Amino acid sequence: MAFREKTTFVIGAGASAEFGLPIGTGLAAEIKKTAMIEAYDRENLSQNVLRELLYTRCTVGADQVAAEKALKDIHEGIQTAVSIDAFIHRHAADENISYWGKVLIALEVLKAERYSTLSPDIWKNFAVDPNLVLGDEKRRLVNPDYTWIGHFFRILSDGVADYSDLGKNITIICFNYDRCIEVYLAETISDAYRIPIDISLRLVNANIRIVHPYGYLGELALVSGSPGRDRLGFGVGSGQPDQISKIAENIHTYTEQAHDAGKVWSIHEAVNDCKNLIFLGFGFNNQNLDLLRVKPTFNGSAQPKNIYATGFGLYPQITETLTRRILDLFMDEPEHRGWLSHVHLEFGVGCGELFRIHDMNFSAFIQRYIRFEQQMRGMVSKVERYPPPIR
Repeated sequence: MAFREKTTFVIGAGASAEFGLPIGTGLAAEIKKTAMIEAYDRENLSQNVLRELLYTRCTVGADQVAAEKALKDIHEGIQTAVSIDAFIHRHAADENISYWGKVLIALEVLKAERYSTLSPDIWKNFAVDPNLVLGDEKRRLVNPDYTWIGHFFRILSDGVADYSDLGKNITIICFNYDRCIEVYLAETISDAYRIPIDISLRLVNANIRIVHPYGYLGELALVSGSPGRDRLGFGVGSGQPDQISKIAENIHTYTEQAHDAGKVWSIHEAVNDCKNLIFLGFGFNNQNLDLLRVKPTFNGSAQPKNIYATGFGLYPQITETLTRRILDLFMDEPEHRGWLSHVHLEFGVGCGELFRIHDMNFSAFIQRYIRFEQQMRGMVSKVERYPPPIR
């Protein structure tokens, strides 16, 4: 059945948490530890790469002092912001905090990919036992096929015989830096349609419109010998210092993205033109909502959109506030009334469960009529030729 026409997904950290990646506070905690270079931890592979990059990049004493100060500032101040992105934005004028903050993001997200359920070393375990649960009570890892992206792919591919038709009516706006969506879709399309992984990866990049507002770790090197020194395979770990520095260039702050007219336009087009808008693991903070807001160009006479959102960790007491924040993307509050019944907030619900609840609401329904007159005539003829015995 595939997805309903013009569906846009807005993906937040909670969606990647289903694959075992840390949410904003967890990522900030890891960055805080790695940034504390005075306390050298040989077991911290990210810190090893960071120190090597620090001492090879900063050849002048003054540069090294400035870099070490930036890392100290990040270590001491990151917990005061809602995320590392917000902290970098707060200090946008400081080039050292911006650069080393992005390096830390690259290091920690690469590490998170390595320990996620989609890394080759962990994913293979589910081939033997699909119902396997790994980890402990603090970190429970389940088969990716049982998470939201498994449901997503089954709807995406349902009734689609030609893989080149996959994903043409959807857009994914992913606020995460990781490449979980890309790697799962590439691997699963390859399995589902029995095509080489390099072809399925090109299909994902060409057919399925995936926009990363703040950038990401860069294109995947799923195939041995993929070009580009800034490409890393999923789950490889920390990478080399020169790779990390290059990858950090793919990461952008909110300030940078706010001035990228092309990126903002593609986001607004996806939000404005869709008929169905689905938020998965999204935090609805002001910084991210600002990038989604299409109100200045929105045609108020348009039909209401069907809006669905997970609210895991949130409470029904904020229903009115959250509904207003979402609808303010399109229009001023006095015009909300006609849209209210189209907003579906599912509190205490994760991304995978949202798909289970609204599976039929997300799926396209195509009416087909089976023509059986000729078969019926054939059956009649057969009955006439072979009449039942007289009892």
